[in-house]
Amino acid sequence: SLQLRRQQSSGINAEYGDHFHCFSRPSYEDNSYWTPNMKFLLLLLVVLATVLASSPPVMSKKCKKTVKKYNKCLKDGFESSLGCDSGDGTVKGKTLKKCKATEKKAK
Repeated sequence: SLQLRRQQSSGINAEYGDHFHCFSRPSYEDNSYWTPNMKFLLLLLVVLATVLASSPPVMSKKCKKTVKKYNKCLKDGFESSLGCDSGDGTVKGKTLKKCKATEKKAK
């Protein structure tokens, strides 16, 4: 009976080789665990994350509008406290107040 069990167990090893594991998962070191589709999806995810991280930040409409107003003030001659170049001319009165408020928002 012992010899019969050895023959049966050796038959299993001969049929499936030494890699027969009925209830075990493949190890992470085994390359067959990562299918080509899984590798492709992982690569795609890494590339997408890299592209999104390196792209310039997107400004909201409100921010774009504020920057546009601030650039107009600079063209009109508003003296910037941020060190931006200003155009020829001077800004006075109500326009000066609006430009100062716009500069605060643009910071």
